[in-house]
Amino acid sequence: MNNTPPKNEYNKYLNIFFNPELEEKCNECSGNTNYIKKAISDSEFILECKSKNCYWGRKISLNQYVNIDNQVAKLKKEKKSLLYKINNSVRRDDNSEFKKIQKRYIEVSNDIDILDKKYTDNKKELMENIDMIYEFSRKLYKLFYDRKKIYEEINHSLVNSKLKGELIKIYKNEKENITDKRILEISKNTGLSSTELKKWFEWFKLSVNYVKENNKLKEYEQNLQDIKSEFQYNIQNFLNKSYEINTLKKGEIKINNVDMDDKYKDDDKNDDKNELIDKKIKKIKKRKKIKVNKIKTSGKKI
Repeated sequence: MNNTPPKNEYNKYLNIFFNPELEEKCNECSGNTNYIKKAISDSEFILECKSKNCYWGRKISLNQYVNIDNQVAKLKKEKKSLLYKINNSVRRDDNSEFKKIQKRYIEVSNDIDILDKKYTDNKKELMENIDMIYEFSRKLYKLFYDRKKIYEEINHSLVNSKLKGELIKIYKNEKENITDKRILEISKNTGLSSTELKKWFEWFKLSVNYVKENNKLKEYEQNLQDIKSEFQYNIQNFLNKSYEINTLKKGEIKINNVDMDDKYKDDDKNDDKNELIDKKIKKIKKRKKIKVNKIKTSGKKI
């Protein structure tokens, strides 16, 4: 019977199988004198303890990941072929074959719908963030343009570096509380007209806002790169089938300890045993999802 065991049990059996000690003693046997036997069959791993007092056997199928684009293309090709077979079965009036092919046709169609939805959901989030950054960039450009325009209107010849430093200090200390009355006081003290002072303070304000908003944009752009990476990863590594663990009956499968070097001697003949095991573990380890601090947006396009 197939079970959906907890992940810690799945990891436990994988750790046993890929233990560098190929001949591993069974911890459940009294005296730990019996060795666990291991074998590989396609994408399944088999473990077995054949002790008389402690028999147990497990067949572990791994998580299966697919590239959504490739899988959809493959399923669509199969769907087209099935449709052709359905037409042939109808023409031959073969009801038994028709039902069999129709069942598979429905399964393939449902699989395509699921994968298409997964792709669409990931794409939607990506596009929402792209649209948000475009909108933010447009506002930032307007801020840059306003800042540049008022800077060009300022008569810079009237203000030396010392006076400019004093004006910056006043703005930092008083900021939004610089009223017309206060500008008149500053004008008396500096000899600079109220009109020029207003331009300077407006330019300071726009400059500060521009720097803040530009820093935000950089954060959003970095976040978008993370979301793009996550999108590509999710499309290329979609979990198509979760792992399963089957409990074996005594005598159901006869195995001898597998020699990992013999199993992979063609592609790993120059690796030592520990390096080979490390490679195999990396190939079957469950992929980790990229963590991203997502930006909430309305998703409205411009």
